[in-house]
Amino acid sequence: MLKGFYFILFGILVSVSIDPRPGMGESYRSSSSSSSSSYRSSSSSYSSSKSSYSSNTKSGYSSSSSTPSTPSPNLYFNTKDHKITVHLYSDGSALVKESFTILAKQSNLGIRRPQIFHQENGEISDIKVSPENFSVSHNYDSIDIYWEEPKDNPETKISLEYKILQSVEWLGTLPLIHWRFTKTSNDSVPFLLDISWDPDTISPNLQLYEEKIDSELAEYVKEPVLKNQNNTELHYSPNKDDKEINSMVFIDLPSLDSKSNPKLSGTIKNISDSLNNGYRLKEYVFLNDNGSQNYQSEIEISNQNLNSEPLLIPFGLFQFREHGETFWNQMVTPRYQITYALKGLDSSFWHLFSASLTNFQKSQNTKSINYSFAYNTLGETSNRKDKGSEHWIRVTGLEKNNNLDMESFQIQVESESDLDKDNTTVELVIGDCEFCTNYEDQNSILIPIQPEWNKSGFLIRWTTTIPSNYNLYVRVRESNKSFNYNPILVSYAVLNSFYHSPGSGSHSGYLIFLGVLGLTTTIISFYFISKFNIKRKYNRNRNFILKQIQLADPEFDWHEFSKKVIYISEQIVFAWDKGNMDPVRNFLSASVFQRFSIQLRLLREIDKEINRMKNFSVLSVEILNLELESEYQTIHLKLQCISKDQTFSIETKEEKIQKELNSSSAKIYEEVHSFTRKLSALTKPKMDLVHNHCPSCGANSPLSHQSTKCQYCGVIFNSGESDWVLTEITQMVEWEPTSIEKGKMNTGEISKQILEDRASAVFWKYIQFQSLPQSLVLDRESTSNAIQLLGEPGKEILFLPVIGSCRLIHWDLESSPKTMVCEIRWSAASKKNMIPEHRRNRIKLSLSANRSASLGFSEMSCQNCGANFPELDATHCEFCNQEIPKKVDDWLLEEISPA
Repeated sequence: MLKGFYFILFGILVSVSIDPRPGMGESYRSSSSSSSSSYRSSSSSYSSSKSSYSSNTKSGYSSSSSTPSTPSPNLYFNTKDHKITVHLYSDGSALVKESFTILAKQSNLGIRRPQIFHQENGEISDIKVSPENFSVSHNYDSIDIYWEEPKDNPETKISLEYKILQSVEWLGTLPLIHWRFTKTSNDSVPFLLDISWDPDTISPNLQLYEEKIDSELAEYVKEPVLKNQNNTELHYSPNKDDKEINSMVFIDLPSLDSKSNPKLSGTIKNISDSLNNGYRLKEYVFLNDNGSQNYQSEIEISNQNLNSEPLLIPFGLFQFREHGETFWNQMVTPRYQITYALKGLDSSFWHLFSASLTNFQKSQNTKSINYSFAYNTLGETSNRKDKGSEHWIRVTGLEKNNNLDMESFQIQVESESDLDKDNTTVELVIGDCEFCTNYEDQNSILIPIQPEWNKSGFLIRWTTTIPSNYNLYVRVRESNKSFNYNPILVSYAVLNSFYHSPGSGSHSGYLIFLGVLGLTTTIISFYFISKFNIKRKYNRNRNFILKQIQLADPEFDWHEFSKKVIYISEQIVFAWDKGNMDPVRNFLSASVFQRFSIQLRLLREIDKEINRMKNFSVLSVEILNLELESEYQTIHLKLQCISKDQTFSIETKEEKIQKELNSSSAKIYEEVHSFTRKLSALTKPKMDLVHNHCPSCGANSPLSHQSTKCQYCGVIFNSGESDWVLTEITQMVEWEPTSIEKGKMNTGEISKQILEDRASAVFWKYIQFQSLPQSLVLDRESTSNAIQLLGEPGKEILFLPVIGSCRLIHWDLESSPKTMVCEIRWSAASKKNMIPEHRRNRIKLSLSANRSASLGFSEMSCQNCGANFPELDATHCEFCNQEIPKKVDDWLLEEISPA
């Protein structure tokens, strides 16, 4: 089961391609492996939409008021020397004076300035504009100033003055000042602002905010600013280089003189009469350090205010505030705020927008009913980059369709980690947006309040009626804290939310993502655990094998040996690229040498092609297994290599070959190299053919690349007598470890490895004999009877020959001559460009006399100098003129038959 998981994981996450071994004649490879597809995961982050104020323009008393088909004055224009002055009177009216210099060519019709207070039923009067030749009109939210002639304006200084008859809005019966002063354009410098008021009108808690777009948080922010203030006026001079400031917002709960103003008294009375009978709220909120919040609430309602309809509390649908979060937080957060763990509430089926109050009890005076309930939220706490953390605490109220207003509320806030009063700001946020995607937008009102601080947190008391069309929140900012979401908690919260509202669609996407993420995480965890276990098992196996070798050969050093293996691999590729394997014959067994040499010759003479390689390198060398057999030990190594490899027509010029190789891409492949030597052989540091020394006697060996025999001690270099020799190369996908238990000796009286190597070498010569006319390659290697059975050479041309395996299946060492039989599994095509056919043959060899033990994995060569025997029908060695025997003293071919 896990293997299936790993296969899927590799198909999704891995883009490494392990291709068949480059070189060795392209299709002359024995196998290929499949490459895996790559997956590119992508993730998206949510960017909250921001609501901004807009209104429909209503016609004013001027005949020049705009219509959809009439051009409108410009709303945005560049200015300088901008100044705004406002005075608030005790009856709630205000006098506004504004002056600025509009830069040239900003409008050919006129300009529009927003009023500082957008109130549809508000009235303004006594509009004055300078220069006086300009005409003016106004709507409830703006004042339009028109040029005398419709043409591009020169640089013009404009002064504007008007009176607002009612500059406050009403929060129930509570007057509220919420003035916004905007720049004329984003490129204009900030303005000077002076605000004054009648004595005892503005409260000490007044607040002035700079409003701007925070690019890091991707949202509107209101930041309180330092103010130069006395009892009756405030002066603000912004940093003129800070063009990010969009607006200034002035907020206060003033004290108005309604006794001397009958109109104001009538307004308050009308508002009071319009308020519905209400309810009272007591709430306890606990802020956890993991970002969750626990609510315990109680709503008290008079019996006379109850009706037959169920009472509902709104949960809303607020999106997570991701832009101040770390990448990790954004990865584990769902899209929306989560409400979960409901007690005393019955949630609706489709979305967790609202819940019904279910648990209630009558009060002791039996005149009211108390509803007690509790719930948890996640997503109302967020980070704000380097500005600390922010908590949004909802003042839980009834939905407005219950027709009940909140008469008062009391909210106690505590935190798992103490709230530091000096590093914490608390504000009451009021909004009238029913489906806003954020708690705060441009139109939200921040009420500065002074909570009652205690040891565990703070308490807020509010005693004025809040109409049901407003939503209330407490914003708590801590400049000294930050947090990270716990993905386990997020998962629990989402599942718990689904438990209470099983049809909820607001978190379904996250739940699917969570499931995929969880499954992927599990698979990845299993993969890495498995990979760790494989690596640990490999290290344990490697250390055991090295210890086995070092018991008999203390000087054996894995680091030096792996360097030798890499060097030999590089030299083999270099020789292959040059088309002549003689320079590396001393490193190769007879079978491996014949394989490479015959493949090169057939590729050149039969296919009329050459195979070229470039930029070869060994990426890694790993130990797979150690095999002990008779007098020999074989170490199997996995090599991961990379190279460029292409096959060309034999007539291709070298310049074109190099050009195409340079433009081709390198391929990665893996194969197993098996190195064998006698158990009695010992490592002699830096005394080997790699360092141009005889591995037996240490003498310099200047003829080592022409001879397989040391001219001093007579050892045969590729016999395995004194040093490691490469006896087999197998594709990784085809390699199987020996069935002999690791570290155990095969105590048989013969070396199967040597016999199989000899049989494989002779069979490669048989392939050459079948393919090339007039080939004499088997004359010295076969009995006279075998030569007659084979017939004429070149009678069956073989394309793309590959030997997959050579397995000793029978031997008789007591008979005379001695005999052995090997099964050869191989493939070849009978015509060019055809798919090779899988074949199976048995090859029988015989040995009339005792084979020289010093031969090992080598072939017979000149007994005097060690040079290779020529294929031609020569009778003497071309190097030393020593007589060449007609038949070699080695295993000879008896017959080849179908298996």
